[in-house]
Amino acid sequence: MVVPFEYVAALNATMKLTTTDHDRPQVVGVARSREIVGSVIVASIQGKDVAAAATAADKDLTEFLKTDGK
Repeated sequence: MVVPFEYVAALNATMKLTTTDHDRPQVVGVARSREIVGSVIVASIQGKDVAAAATAADKDLTEFLKTDGK
């Protein structure tokens, strides 16, 4: 897979602004986090309200990240 140079440059610049060495939250419950994020994609495929699905997923993922691995 070839990744565009601009993407790599932007990612590296962003990483320098954070205190972590990764670009997304690290989770224990990977399957659950994928289900939450994927629910927005499923809503889109099914012709449902994507904005509402994204809002719900944002809330669900935020709550999930508070308790994951504890």
